[in-house]
Formats: sequence, C-alpha cells, structure tokens
Amino acid sequence: MIDQIRHVNVVDYCVIAGYLLMLTGTGLYVTKFNRNADDFFKGGGKIPWWISGLSTFVAGFSNACVLSARRRYENNQDHSVCRAF
Repeated sequence: MIDQIRHVNVVDYCVIAGYLLMLTGTGLYVTKFNRNADDFFKGGGKIPWWISGLSTFVAGFSNACVLSARRRYENNQDHSVCRAF
C-alpha cells in the first residue's frame, strides 16, 4: 500500500489542480459578499449568538479529537470516535 502512495501520476495532479481551481473560484466568488471584517467574522451581524457559540464549541471539540487521536493510537487505547466525556 505504501508503494502505491509514493507514485503520483497525471490523474492525481489533475485532481489536485482541479480542487485548487475550484477552491480559488469559490473564494473569489464569496469575497464579493464580504465588505468588511464584520461581514467576515460575524456574518454581517445576522448570525444568532447561540449558533456562533455552538460553532466555536464544535470547532474546539473537533480540534481536541484530532490532536488526541495520535496519542490514543500510540498508547494502543480505544480507537473509536472522540467522546465528549
């Protein structure tokens, strides 16, 4: 399996280039809706406080799961999905 990963062919490069083009195009399209930093960070003041708080909580929770996954794997602990408690 590792030997297959080391060899990158033309199709792989095309997929990567297509992804980067789509990502750049989406970013350029969305920038016309942001006029200032308030629009970017707070959605122009249209996002309710509880959705913003939930988003912040979930982003931090997700980050903790990713960072702790390696430690759990190296210690041969449970490999299941990150648990809340």
